[in-house]
Amino acid sequence: MASIVRRGGKWRAQVRLGKSGRRTATFHTKAQAQAWVSTIERERTQLKLGELPYHTLRELLERYAREVSPRKRGVQFERVRIRRFLATEPLSDRPLATIRASDIAEWRD
Repeated sequence: MASIVRRGGKWRAQVRLGKSGRRTATFHTKAQAQAWVSTIERERTQLKLGELPYHTLRELLERYAREVSPRKRGVQFERVRIRRFLATEPLSDRPLATIRASDIAEWRD
């Protein structure tokens, strides 16, 4: 279930995810907020039906290292950490749809 509310000069969209909480985002226009809500709800439906594309954590981290890290000052250190994680963690080869918060907490601890 989603709601879109005007707050100040912007639009706040909120999608309730059941027991797992909610996601919120703020947009300049109501149309942007509605598009975001539609995307989130479509992804949730696809995930329930098992239709999401198969992507692994490895693919996500490699893309992050390629597209986001270069815009940061600590690019070389971040890339070293990503490469080390990918080389040592079996979690990196699992599909994103199967990774839960408990998996991340176990890795962290």
